[in-house]
Amino acid sequence: MASIGSALAGIGGVLTFVPRVILQATVLATRSAVARWRLDSKMDRVNRSFQKVRNELCEVGLLDDGVYLDCIDLEVALLPSLGEAGYVMLEAPKRLRMLGFREGVIYLPGDIPDLRTHIPGGNLADTIRHEYGHCWQWLDPEFFEGAWYEKAFSFAYTDTDTVPAEAWVLRKRRGRDFLKRYKRLRTESGRDKFLEKELLKDFVSQYASTQSREDFAETFMLYLRHRRNLGKFRARPGVYRKLLAVERAVKSARRRLGL
Repeated sequence: MASIGSALAGIGGVLTFVPRVILQATVLATRSAVARWRLDSKMDRVNRSFQKVRNELCEVGLLDDGVYLDCIDLEVALLPSLGEAGYVMLEAPKRLRMLGFREGVIYLPGDIPDLRTHIPGGNLADTIRHEYGHCWQWLDPEFFEGAWYEKAFSFAYTDTDTVPAEAWVLRKRRGRDFLKRYKRLRTESGRDKFLEKELLKDFVSQYASTQSREDFAETFMLYLRHRRNLGKFRARPGVYRKLLAVERAVKSARRRLGL
């Protein structure tokens, strides 16, 4: 009887799982349809933001007609956002290529989500700037294997196992002044706020502290956005150091390209 009971329990689990999957698929299909219906009204903003970032890349010397990052396209995907503001298909498996996805293309979700960037006041152009950072590495991986990258970001761009925030905490714990200020705080919320404030002195955003590649992409985004006034970030020494490293990398690539 125990085996029959187990079988019935298993069937019950399947019966509750199937409607849930159907419901999720229906919701996703509905959101996709609504997103496509509303897309025309958003495409002007998409095109303006894309051109704005392309002009910035042209200004700093990473793009010209038919040169370097000019090969990067932007498309709006059929699917709505599942939490992401944008993404790049660095490697497109066959099943995704069959659905029309291509490598080295910036994709925006079909519903063009607003205010999903990781910094205050972020916008669609910031999402595109961030994704262009990933595209730069996709286009020129050997350049990112240079010593400059790990010197600036501590870990290889391709290192997806190390969490920079965890390494940052271990490093900070070795500092007496940091520990003294941390231990002075009596509440958990106070300590969390202190850690967040200190973290943002070294990382553009909390998201930047999750992986080395995101650290670079967020820093590249901030560099393009404030390229004419990087000095405003001197109060955030770690961020400022990374911004200067990205600026030097951009100038190095520009000299190599002759732009």
